[in-house]
Amino acid sequence: MDMLFVEVDENVNLYDKVEILKDNTHIEEVAKYLETIPYEILCEIGNRVHRIYKNSL
Repeated sequence: MDMLFVEVDENVNLYDKVEILKDNTHIEEVAKYLETIPYEILCEIGNRVHRIYKNSL
Protein backbone atom coordinates (compact mmCIF):
# COMPACT_ATOMS: atom_id res chain seq x y z
CA MET A 1 0.00 0.00 0.00
CA ASP A 2 1.27 3.46 -0.90
CA MET A 3 0.72 6.24 1.61
CA LEU A 4 1.80 9.84 1.86
CA PHE A 5 0.92 12.46 4.45
CA VAL A 6 1.38 16.11 3.58
CA GLU A 7 0.63 19.02 5.87
CA VAL A 8 -1.12 21.88 4.07
CA ASP A 9 -2.46 25.25 5.15
CA GLU A 10 -5.42 27.41 4.14
CA ASN A 11 -3.63 28.54 0.94
CA VAL A 12 -4.16 25.13 -0.67
CA ASN A 13 -7.51 24.53 -2.34
CA LEU A 14 -9.23 21.43 -3.64
CA TYR A 15 -7.77 20.35 -7.02
CA ASP A 16 -4.62 22.49 -6.68
CA LYS A 17 -1.50 20.92 -8.14
CA VAL A 18 1.14 20.15 -5.54
CA GLU A 19 4.83 19.46 -6.12
CA ILE A 20 6.22 17.01 -3.58
CA LEU A 21 9.75 16.99 -4.98
CA LYS A 22 10.35 20.20 -6.90
CA ASP A 23 13.99 20.13 -8.02
CA ASN A 24 17.36 18.49 -7.46
CA THR A 25 18.21 20.70 -4.50
CA HIS A 26 14.96 19.80 -2.77
CA ILE A 27 15.50 16.07 -3.42
CA GLU A 28 18.96 16.37 -1.86
CA GLU A 29 17.48 18.10 1.20
CA VAL A 30 14.86 15.35 1.61
CA ALA A 31 17.55 12.68 1.26
CA LYS A 32 19.71 14.37 3.88
CA TYR A 33 16.73 14.60 6.26
CA LEU A 34 16.02 10.88 5.75
CA GLU A 35 19.73 10.02 6.05
CA THR A 36 19.97 8.47 2.58
CA ILE A 37 20.96 9.47 -0.95
CA PRO A 38 18.84 11.20 -3.64
CA TYR A 39 18.92 8.11 -5.87
CA GLU A 40 17.13 6.07 -3.21
CA ILE A 41 14.43 8.73 -2.82
CA LEU A 42 13.67 8.62 -6.54
CA CYS A 43 13.80 4.81 -6.78
CA GLU A 44 11.27 4.41 -3.97
CA ILE A 45 8.56 6.21 -5.93
CA GLY A 46 6.13 3.57 -7.21
CA ASN A 47 5.08 3.01 -10.82
CA ARG A 48 1.55 4.25 -10.15
CA VAL A 49 2.74 7.82 -9.55
CA HIS A 50 2.16 10.08 -12.55
CA ARG A 51 5.41 11.73 -13.62
CA ILE A 52 5.98 14.93 -15.55
CA TYR A 53 9.47 15.28 -16.98
CA LYS A 54 10.81 18.74 -17.72
CA ASN A 55 13.79 19.38 -19.95
CA SER A 56 15.98 22.01 -18.33
CA LEU A 57 17.95 22.78 -21.50
